[in-house]
Amino acid sequence: MTKQKQSDMTQKEQVLRILSRKNRNTLTVRQAKTEMGIANVRAVVSELRKEGHDIQTEAKTNRDGSVELYYAL
Repeated sequence: MTKQKQSDMTQKEQVLRILSRKNRNTLTVRQAKTEMGIANVRAVVSELRKEGHDIQTEAKTNRDGSVELYYAL
C-alpha cells in the first residue's frame, strides 16, 4: 500500500488515520480544523459511526473553563 498525501485523502480517511495512530490516537475539533481543514468534525465522526466505527467522545474542561471535545477509537 502506498502512502497517500493528506490532500488526496477524504476527510473520513484523515480522521481515521489520526485516530488509528499508536502514539497519538485522539483528535480534537481544533486539531481537525487547523491541521486538516475539516470545518465540521462532528459530521465526519457521525458518518464514521454510521459505518460501524466505535468512536468515543470525551469532553474535557480546560483551565480557562472552555470545554474541548476529544475523539478516540
